[in-house]
Amino acid sequence: MKLLTEENLSSSKFAEILNVQRSSISHILSGRNKPSLDFIQKVLKNFPTLNPDWLIIGKGEMYKQTTQASINFEENQQKNTQKEEKTEKITEKTIDSSNSVQFVNNTIQPQKSIERIMVFFDDGTFEELTPKKSIKKV
Repeated sequence: MKLLTEENLSSSKFAEILNVQRSSISHILSGRNKPSLDFIQKVLKNFPTLNPDWLIIGKGEMYKQTTQASINFEENQQKNTQKEEKTEKITEKTIDSSNSVQFVNNTIQPQKSIERIMVFFDDGTFEELTPKKSIKKV
């Protein structure tokens, strides 16, 4: 199999990487068995640069052509995931319309007015937010 040659792998090491029995690899290489969908998924998961079209239908290049755009897309996806994780951690407090702070577990803190909110971004910039003061009519 060309993949084993290109990756410099023995059939035993390939079986170990995919977490399958060595006999499964032997049967596929000899042509006795065709690879199952599960097997193909394991190969693609463990060799992410492999071109699925090449592996499944034998068309195209063996490896995906990595472009700068796809690298940037993957990096942005990772950053977005990290931001979502941070956002989930920051939801411990809520601010209601009267600008009082209240814990989510309904333990009310003393009434305090918010003067300003500082938001710091991961690129080193920040933004200062001040609430609009409402005028009470008497």
